[in-house]
Amino acid sequence: MTTLGEYWETNPRSHCHDMMGHVIEWYYNGIARIRAEEPGFAKVTIRPFLPEGMKEFTCSYCSVRGKIKVHVKEREDDILLEVQVPEGVAQKIDTTGLENSGKRVNVWANNG
Repeated sequence: MTTLGEYWETNPRSHCHDMMGHVIEWYYNGIARIRAEEPGFAKVTIRPFLPEGMKEFTCSYCSVRGKIKVHVKEREDDILLEVQVPEGVAQKIDTTGLENSGKRVNVWANNG
């Protein structure tokens, strides 16, 4: 077996649960906070969160429209937020999850 069974029984209904899959989901959903606002990722909201003690992260999510990438780096005087979404995807960037550090947030966004 390479995946976790849906239930802890001899013959579970599904064998399609990735081991440690919850960690990956936490990364793009809880840290990068990439959220589809419309079906098929036609519109996304990016609202990253930088936990105390974490100074930088890069997260990519392969949506049906292409790769969505979020990079956050805490620097001495500010926080850099870089966002890339596929061409044709509407994006909303919310920096409130980064502003709690008290530092200025510089945003760089790219479509395509």
